[in-house]
Amino acid sequence: MDKNTIWAFILILAVFWLSSELLWKKNVVVEKPGVTAESGVKEAVAGVSEVKQPVAESASSSSTPAVVIPEEDYESDIALNESIILENQKIRISFTNQGAGINSIQLKNYYLQDKESIVELVRENGRLMTLDYADVTGNLLSGVPVIYNWEKPDQSSVIFTGTGSFGTIRKTFILGDSYQMEMDLAVTSNQSQFDYVFKFDDGIADTERYLKRKKQNYQLIFDLDNKVERLTLQKLGKNQELNGKIDWAAVRSKFFVIGIIKDELSSLYHVFAYDNNDSPAFRMYGRSTRSELNSHYSIYLGPVLAGEMNAMGRGFESAYYAGNGIFFGQGFIKPISRFFSWIFTQFHRVIPSFGLCLILFSILIKLLLYPLTHKSFESSTKLQKVQPQVTALREKYKSDPQKMNQEMQKIYKEHGVSPLGGCLPMLLQMPIFFALYPVIRYSIDLRQAGFLWLNDLSEPDPYLILPILMAVFMFLQQYMMQPKKEALAEMSDQQKAQMQSQKMMMYMMPAMMFFLFKSFPSGLVLYWTVFNVMSMFQQRVIRRKFS
Repeated sequence: MDKNTIWAFILILAVFWLSSELLWKKNVVVEKPGVTAESGVKEAVAGVSEVKQPVAESASSSSTPAVVIPEEDYESDIALNESIILENQKIRISFTNQGAGINSIQLKNYYLQDKESIVELVRENGRLMTLDYADVTGNLLSGVPVIYNWEKPDQSSVIFTGTGSFGTIRKTFILGDSYQMEMDLAVTSNQSQFDYVFKFDDGIADTERYLKRKKQNYQLIFDLDNKVERLTLQKLGKNQELNGKIDWAAVRSKFFVIGIIKDELSSLYHVFAYDNNDSPAFRMYGRSTRSELNSHYSIYLGPVLAGEMNAMGRGFESAYYAGNGIFFGQGFIKPISRFFSWIFTQFHRVIPSFGLCLILFSILIKLLLYPLTHKSFESSTKLQKVQPQVTALREKYKSDPQKMNQEMQKIYKEHGVSPLGGCLPMLLQMPIFFALYPVIRYSIDLRQAGFLWLNDLSEPDPYLILPILMAVFMFLQQYMMQPKKEALAEMSDQQKAQMQSQKMMMYMMPAMMFFLFKSFPSGLVLYWTVFNVMSMFQQRVIRRKFS
């Protein structure tokens, strides 16, 4: 591998690392033409229920003004129940009849770092899926039921019914066989029209021990005007408002997601998003143009699994990806990433350890690239042997570049050398590297997958052992490329200066690669290290052949 190829490789990886680290640095407020939120919506940040509603354009031209009900205290003799349970083999959901919302989502097949505590998606004392109701000018309506009657017709459904001076509200939840749940919302009010606000004020719970990249991994995702918008927790340093036709919304951590998809008849038009105690939170606004509302929603509560999320439809599978672009397995990299994910699945069916699967994958890629890397190493070795002749030509024809290039091409052709031979294998490795990165970093299959001293192949090596080993083997590989003492003695001063420059690279490149790779998932570093070790032995065999 020549000096230019090495620098090109370092620059590519540096761009990759800087993009993955800093891609979200710029805080951009996503604005759509149309609706502007009222200032009262800011109160959501404090978790207060008295939120001013944004006023839609359609409402401002309405000839029928909203009726504002005078404030009144709502009292109920219904007993409070904080543990109304729906569950199947994969999930256990707890509801409260105060606001008819969700206060616990436990995933039975996933555990915290202690391998004993079941993953919980709702933050402590948190609540999801409660609703506020307001008139179209943004004033909250009183007389909305607080404590709901409830009944369970069967083990998979629960019905909440509440009545107040505002009207009657009925929420029905039906749990499916997996992570999907259906919700029907039926409202009969004394308003000619009204707005309703879905509240996801408590975001999503932390489930991982390694949270260094939480600002990038935690995000809100919306299908807004048929375009996917993403707001990372980093962007939510400033409150953000989005206006337009909303088909679905989701809040996700690195490995888990909570999402809601509306039906075709419902109208959702505004989102207020913010950071609530270091978790992405949002409120989503809908509108009923009549006194009665009947709407249906599909809800996803579970792990980031492609098959499960694809089954939700309406483009919800976009929430499977942690971002846009090749760094997240999208664009032209997507089919390669999917193919690699499929390969790992097949390997894991017969090999229980994902670490061994990654080693086997490294061997497989090495075998596939072997003809090219073999030719590349041969070319590099031959190039070293003809270097004295090339240097002599440069000196002889330094005043005639055209003649010099002609003579150099003759030498290259005579010895079967290609100056660009070292670049092709590297160009082929980069798409593999980019495609493998999101598979390892965001695949829930690798979550808590241990190997040797590593507890989680999807996270960086906490002891830096793998990055150090990778740097050591890279140094040895570069050391093997250094010419022998006998060859150095025959070199000109200019050639010796070039060799000194390459010797500096021998020390600099492993150090630079160490700092790049120490923050990468340890599974990716494992793949790269094994691949380089095999390349080192291959290079040694070729050097012996031509020595």
